[in-house]
Amino acid sequence: MPPWRSFAFLSVTFFMLLLDFSIVNVALPAIESAFGLPISTAQWVISTYAIALAGFLMLAGRCSDLYDRRVVFAIGLGLFTAASFVGGVSPNVAVLVAMRALQGLGAAIVTPSAMAILMEIFPSGDERNRALGLWNTVGSAGIAAGMLVGGVLVQYLGWRSVFFVNVPVGIAILALTPFVIPKDERVRPRMPLDLIGSACLTSGLVLLIFSIESVADRSADWDTWVELAFAVLLLVAFVLWERRAKSPLIPARLFRYENLVPGTINTFFEVAAYVAAFIFSSVLAQQGNHYSPLVTGLAFLPSSIAITAIAGPLSAPMVKRIGVRGVGFFGGISLMAGALMLLLTRPGMPYWAGLLPGTVLIGFGGMWTYQAGVIAGLSAVATEDQGLASGLINASVQAASSIGVGLAAALSMAFGLPWAFVVSLVAAVLAFVTSTFFLRPISPESAPDRHYVPMGKAIAHRG
Repeated sequence: MPPWRSFAFLSVTFFMLLLDFSIVNVALPAIESAFGLPISTAQWVISTYAIALAGFLMLAGRCSDLYDRRVVFAIGLGLFTAASFVGGVSPNVAVLVAMRALQGLGAAIVTPSAMAILMEIFPSGDERNRALGLWNTVGSAGIAAGMLVGGVLVQYLGWRSVFFVNVPVGIAILALTPFVIPKDERVRPRMPLDLIGSACLTSGLVLLIFSIESVADRSADWDTWVELAFAVLLLVAFVLWERRAKSPLIPARLFRYENLVPGTINTFFEVAAYVAAFIFSSVLAQQGNHYSPLVTGLAFLPSSIAITAIAGPLSAPMVKRIGVRGVGFFGGISLMAGALMLLLTRPGMPYWAGLLPGTVLIGFGGMWTYQAGVIAGLSAVATEDQGLASGLINASVQAASSIGVGLAAALSMAFGLPWAFVVSLVAAVLAFVTSTFFLRPISPESAPDRHYVPMGKAIAHRG
């Protein structure tokens, strides 16, 4: 099978997953209206997907190392496609949220296996570098296209169409997988899966987000505090278990790599700021300014262009020129300015005075801050640990998505929509501080030739 044909096939899958990552954002107000939900409940449509993806990403990556990658890929894609269909016909929000969790699990299974297959079909060298560059371009395009495609679908076909659009694509990919994806003929290692660690991590994240969201709904009653305490206990149990597990989900040696911890923390704060800002910007556009879903999608087009055509391609060359701290500094300034602009935006304000500059600044600054954290975090990681380290950062991306949205929803319910952007601003400030003062400088030679995208594997480093 020609490698570039397999690459095109995998790229369609990656594009679909990242399109789904952002396409539901613009549909959220329509889902909220259809089921008569408060925003604190509707946000679970976003958060549940991110929680499942974060909780199972590293375990799924281990599965792709231990079992037949083509089979693992097909299982994940089948789960994602089936959940998309059931989500589209959901009779109530409980079924929809459950299907979003299964979509997240499917995406967690597909992503590392697809990247591992890509690495197998291309030998190291120029051909692999070209493939990685195109892969990142496809990922950026998928994220950027989500808002616009979501606007068109919701406007003309309704919110259910954002789930149905995955079904024919998923079925076609599944049908062609045996003929396009090469057979996995590796000699696979034998080691146990860390099921206990994964269960503790995922359960702890679910309870943590649920307790944060409950603060607005239940005025922080005893049930909320019990849930929060139990979530903390589960996450502590995860840490303690990882220290003694024979095959831990997150080996302790990862934390000895320079910049990995501050890079992960920086990325966490950036994603929390970015996702909270964009989801509630969509709510502001549709409910505050009464934009149609299509107009809302078009309103985010300049930001998509800033992310895909400007900030992304420039990030790696600028790291070589001014360093990760420089990129983090300017990215953080833009991120904070965008969050502040959105915080000051009120319903009815002209688009050019509020949403346009706010979303463009958030998009550009978010991409640069994200790149600074990921590039620095992975610059000193050994080749054999690149997959684990990038899995750790990607898990933090998904956890940040759900935590940022949960906090923003709680404050929005309690004090009004503008308070959702307070979460974004605070997270942006923390991302700026982390990237500017805690990231250690790296040598230009250790910087990658290409930028990274969420859920992409950090394998574009030289050397």
